[in-house]
Amino acid sequence: MLLADDKRDWFTVTHAAELLMKDIPELTLEKAKSRVSKAAGEKKFVTNGKGRARRIETISFKAWRLDQRDRDLDSDH
Repeated sequence: MLLADDKRDWFTVTHAAELLMKDIPELTLEKAKSRVSKAAGEKKFVTNGKGRARRIETISFKAWRLDQRDRDLDSDH
């Protein structure tokens, strides 16, 4: 399991989903949260674990978010 230390900056799942929605506007908040939670479960970025108090490390999330945006842009062509 990918776990980060306490010295990093963290996003909540909701905040991460809101950021993802800026890149993929057709996502609703619930769909964006679901996508973020699924990716967290698949260890696509660093988290502090599972559950309602899950936090997402910002740098690894930003890299994943850029990949998601690029994939979405590629699928539009």
